Amino acid sequence: MIHILVIDDDPVMRSLLKSFLSLRKFKVDCVMTASDAIRVLLSNNVNIVITDLKIPGIDSVQLIRSITSTKPGVKVITMSGDTSFDRLPQDIKTTTPFIPKPFKLQEIEKLINTITHI
Repeated sequence: MIHILVIDDDPVMRSLLKSFLSLRKFKVDCVMTASDAIRVLLSNNVNIVITDLKIPGIDSVQLIRSITSTKPGVKVITMSGDTSFDRLPQDIKTTTPFIPKPFKLQEIEKLINTITHI
């Protein structure tokens, strides 16, 4: 079973993604902060991280690099309601799929299926 970690400070977004992805038979954990995300990553076999680019307490570039260096096999999907993606370094933009908010839940499912080859 594919294990997905959702990182977003918006409780509605966390709840929507958890409900939707769980119904599609993914194991889903949701956290609000980067420190909680790192804790979950270190103690679980997470396959995919879906993260907002604006997380309290940490720069999104630092978070993404921390995830990819700690767990190199984990795929990262970024999402944001603004133009944060444009400001990311080129190496992250070319390796990290981005989905702008708001999005249809089916769009995130399609992106997950693409990166996991389902």
